[in-house]
Amino acid sequence: MSSEGFTAVKQEVSYTDFHFSAGQLPITVKRLEELRQVHSKNQEVDEGENTTQDSTARQVAALKAADDADETTTAELLQQFVQLAQTIDWSSIQQDPLAMESLNSIEYTLSHISEALDQWKYASPIYA
Repeated sequence: MSSEGFTAVKQEVSYTDFHFSAGQLPITVKRLEELRQVHSKNQEVDEGENTTQDSTARQVAALKAADDADETTTAELLQQFVQLAQTIDWSSIQQDPLAMESLNSIEYTLSHISEALDQWKYASPIYA
């Protein structure tokens, strides 16, 4: 996919007034494929092209469609989320302003996760 195509995808999945890294709206595989076809990358790659575009293209390719039945289940995504959370060095997070901004952008979601877990724990016969 060309850089114009990647920009089109970023604009389509980004929330209003947020940067691409702050969160994404759902996008279907069909729509992603349409954008990829409209903005196909040329077969010839300039040697001067930097690797950032390659890295960004890999990130776009890793995006998951929200409405596809063949996609990863919520349980699988949650397992990936837990594994990722376990790999983060939380003791140094406050010294990283970018990391704190990212967490701030999902503050409500993190609060909701915590509340849902508390409700489950106290209602579950396993923890009673």
